[in-house]
Amino acid sequence: MKTQAARIWCFVAGVFFVVVGILGFMGRVPLPTPHHAVHLLSGVVALGLAFAAGGIFAAPFAKWFGALYTVLAIVGYLGVRDLGPIQLDLVHSATIHIVIGLTGILAGLISGAKRAEPADKSKLPTAA
Repeated sequence: MKTQAARIWCFVAGVFFVVVGILGFMGRVPLPTPHHAVHLLSGVVALGLAFAAGGIFAAPFAKWFGALYTVLAIVGYLGVRDLGPIQLDLVHSATIHIVIGLTGILAGLISGAKRAEPADKSKLPTAA
């Protein structure tokens, strides 16, 4: 199944984000409340897309979400900490973002790669 890598990534990332979001609301992760809400919402969406419609939306989500998180990582490495309601913390946050981002892109690309289908020889023109 060609969507398998993205579905697995969406499931793992979804569980991770839901857990981090819940821990954040419990005061275990020192980030602002909107940041926890983004984690929780992202996790629920990722989990939903891992299972919805046979996972056909998992690869595009993994690629785009991965790209977004890669950009967040780059911004974090550049020292930007204030993104309005979302606050980035230390460099370790940027490292987590780059790992999530690049693995998402990779899973999306692997899952979205089109495989060559064998030609149907009955539809090929024949020599006269």
